[in-house]
Amino acid sequence: MQEQAQRTPDALALVSEEGSLSYGALERLAQRMAHALRAHGIGAQTPVLLHSERSLLGAIGLLAIWNVGGVLVPVDISVPQERLAWMAQETQAPLLLCSRAYQEPAQALGIPSLCLSDNWWQGAAGENDVVEGASDLHEGAYILYTSGSTGRPKGVLVSHAAIVNRLLWGAQALALGERDRLGQVASWGFDIALWELLAPWLVGGTTVLLSSAQVKDPARLRQGVRQEALTVLHLVPSLLHLFIEHAEGWQGGDLRAVQTGGEAVPADLVRAVLARGGVLLHQYYGPTESAISVTCWEGSEPKDGERVSLGRGIANTRLYVLDAWGEPVGIGVPGEIYIGGRGLAWGYVGRAQQTAERFVPDPFSQEPGARLYRTGDLGRYQANGELVFVGRADSQVKIRGYRIEPGEIEQVLREEPGVREAVVLARREGEEDELRLVAYVVGDEGEGERLQEQGLREALGRKVPAYMVPGRMYVLDGLPLTTNGKLDRKALLAYKERSGEEAVDEQEEERRTPVEELLCGIWQEVLGGERVGVEDDFFASGGHSLLATRLVARMRVLFGIELQVTDTFDAPTVASKRS
Repeated sequence: MQEQAQRTPDALALVSEEGSLSYGALERLAQRMAHALRAHGIGAQTPVLLHSERSLLGAIGLLAIWNVGGVLVPVDISVPQERLAWMAQETQAPLLLCSRAYQEPAQALGIPSLCLSDNWWQGAAGENDVVEGASDLHEGAYILYTSGSTGRPKGVLVSHAAIVNRLLWGAQALALGERDRLGQVASWGFDIALWELLAPWLVGGTTVLLSSAQVKDPARLRQGVRQEALTVLHLVPSLLHLFIEHAEGWQGGDLRAVQTGGEAVPADLVRAVLARGGVLLHQYYGPTESAISVTCWEGSEPKDGERVSLGRGIANTRLYVLDAWGEPVGIGVPGEIYIGGRGLAWGYVGRAQQTAERFVPDPFSQEPGARLYRTGDLGRYQANGELVFVGRADSQVKIRGYRIEPGEIEQVLREEPGVREAVVLARREGEEDELRLVAYVVGDEGEGERLQEQGLREALGRKVPAYMVPGRMYVLDGLPLTTNGKLDRKALLAYKERSGEEAVDEQEEERRTPVEELLCGIWQEVLGGERVGVEDDFFASGGHSLLATRLVARMRVLFGIELQVTDTFDAPTVASKRS
């Protein structure tokens, strides 16, 4: 950033609904805040929590942490207080930077917190007083938290060298230039946000911060893409699908490249993007334990029945498909995917044993100390050299781009009073056959009737992010077992709650108008599964922001009314829409 600010101080670096900053202004403000952070005791390799939505001040804070040599610990805005406290404790971060919206929960952490919009950092440095930042690319750059099977999230520590390797490769692969304008969509708790934010600054381009309201509403997202003349946009497949549905007039805009990843990419989505014409499509793959992504696939029309591959490895990356004995398998033979090279993380914060289990010595490299990361993903190589994902070696799932360990949710549920057993599975539901979480809970003797779905949902919401709260939660008398005495997962996945249908039958009488009949039908189609009553809460029944977007779109078409996604949050039942 310092070099780019010297080359093009007046060029536009950052744009948001709040305003914009040139390279020179962004660098001056980041330097000023860096000096203030140093005065608060932040120095080389000091972890600093950053709890902020996409904003100009948040970007200044991120650069300031790196300018002073600190380690960024970005916090996803959906993280509940208990999880945030765990992150603060495990990283031993001595400071939290936050936006105004998160100031109150930050103050309850027990560590100093500073609000980005206050004046604690103003006037902290002179015009020519420069903080040099990290002197060694191999120092830690950021710690990202991801779901852990033990009931606690895991912090993954990644170096500057790893993130720089990915950024440089990505800029070259897309031929980024000073005229490019990249949309910044992802929450800062996810590493893809670093690509969106930082990549334009390598070449003198512009980063455009899209608001939460724009990201949640495809119609507004489409409008923002056109108004801001975005040239590159990264969306997870589920959001990209909605964007395509509402992207009338895509042709003729400035968008030249669409990127996706984080979950399986259906062949029909690829066809839908390519049908728009004139747009380059890239799919990326890579776990949090590597910097952003390690493979890239460039879209081409899939043949009937052909699975969209993960593509090939990026620069300075080694990929292997190995059997249970750590030996390479043949072309077309499934095995576990191992990752090596410059993009690997250091390991897990404070978890030496887990680090040793997952980051193993690389027997195929001559480089001293070279390691491979065992992904747990199963894949196979095609004859053309591309890698295809075929499943998981464990129960981990990816839903809407979020990596989720069901075991973590199960452990949190078991900690609730009255809960004896809990199983969390992912099953496909709804019109788009989406993967969704479902929980099955068994109470202690005599406690089953006392356990309520809403209470369990609220308890979970205090400990895990919203995307980890199952959309459906069933309280059972016991878990079904196979003849061998093992958990019968197929029986659980096929389970439908009978009492729920009876409750809906009672609500049938309350449907007062044909409009409510139609609304209940739309609710059911979008959510999938059981019938929906007028008092059923959309979000408590498994809905989320992307499904709310689809719901609003259906209502616009059917009734010709202009609704916002936020209207669904304000009135989440059919009955609540009577007014």
